[in-house]
Amino acid sequence: MKKIKNKFIISVIIWAIWIIALWVFGSNLLNQEDRSSYVTLIDWDGVYSDTLNEHHLALDEPIKLDLWYIVKTWEGTSLALIEWGDWSVTRMWPNSMVQINELAMKKDLSEIQVSFELMQGKTWSNVISYLWDESYFKETFQDNEAAVRGTVFNLDLDKQYLYVQEHEVKITTADNSVITVPEKQPLSLSSFDFIKFAEFILKVKDRAWEDLNSKYDDQYLLKLQESLITSFTEDNLFQHFNKVLEESDFSAKITEMSEWEKNTLYDQLISDYQKVHSITSEQTDLFAQKMQIKEVLLQLAPQEEKESLVRSTLYDMDEVLKNKNFDDLQKIFPLLESQKDILTEMNVQLKDYINLDVIPEDLRKILKNNFFELKDFFWSNIELFNAESVKSNFGNITNGATDIMNQADSKVKDTLDDTKNAIENFIINNK
Repeated sequence: MKKIKNKFIISVIIWAIWIIALWVFGSNLLNQEDRSSYVTLIDWDGVYSDTLNEHHLALDEPIKLDLWYIVKTWEGTSLALIEWGDWSVTRMWPNSMVQINELAMKKDLSEIQVSFELMQGKTWSNVISYLWDESYFKETFQDNEAAVRGTVFNLDLDKQYLYVQEHEVKITTADNSVITVPEKQPLSLSSFDFIKFAEFILKVKDRAWEDLNSKYDDQYLLKLQESLITSFTEDNLFQHFNKVLEESDFSAKITEMSEWEKNTLYDQLISDYQKVHSITSEQTDLFAQKMQIKEVLLQLAPQEEKESLVRSTLYDMDEVLKNKNFDDLQKIFPLLESQKDILTEMNVQLKDYINLDVIPEDLRKILKNNFFELKDFFWSNIELFNAESVKSNFGNITNGATDIMNQADSKVKDTLDDTKNAIENFIINNK
């Protein structure tokens, strides 16, 4: 009787997979994703050139880009926006010029290859994160190349600097040297030395350009978020999939699937997952949805693709920590704990993501609440929770706090005293 019941469950799963596959196939035929890239003039005047002629850019009228197109903004207030087919964006300052050198994107975003040259002026790019190693976004300039993934950065040939707002940029110079430029560490393009931050703020940085782009980025991300929320509420694969998740223990069903069944569902799901891969914890509801989908993908994925999914989950954790959305770690730790063998092979270290010298109180509570997941996840770092190690990690801070308090006024002393007490309480509570 039990065998008959199991066969019935499996047949239902197979039927459901075929329904989803047919629905996706029909949906793709009717609603092909446009992966073309467009340039739009958002202020004043500009031109673009194809391989034959130069054309006028009309205000607020998108022009489809192709290989070797050149886009130029005029002096004054001329501004242009390039919307790449993967939802990344690049904005051009007045009197700037770029040429498109590579422009290849698969409709399911499994492969994205963008490269363009900044010939004069400056650009601001907000680039989504990529799941697979085959994808890249490159901006060349003066025989050098800037490669990015999930990065916001400003490249300025007028003032000869590169500034990373979020994440990092890898520069390959004309002599094939590689320079990693972290966020908030401006790089001189004339010497390839880092510029002192105080000097950059006072003498180099274009505050108006940064403020303008920050405003436009906020507006664009809000627009993108609204679009994604709409896609979630419409009749699509995610909605079908969520119903399955709500109605049954999907993890148990996965163990009963054949390899063909797993691969079929994985291929369909990973295709749509690419659309939300770049969502951050700032978009709360979408991020929860993204983590739920990724949890199932990790159960379905072929072994050779799991490392890329695990690495992307570590990027998610890094983003959550930087934005201090610590509650979202509760969604991430179980996913990572389930892939501890891969994490061990990757030699993941807790200190690479969390500053062990300064742990905020709310983060410390979450780490303690997830002790058993972390014990396997960061097995080589679990001495963090050992009181003797905590003393070692934090002793220099408490000693330093004591020295400073001896010289501080009463208001500062009270603050430092609170910090020192919190650290000592952590040690006592973990004995």
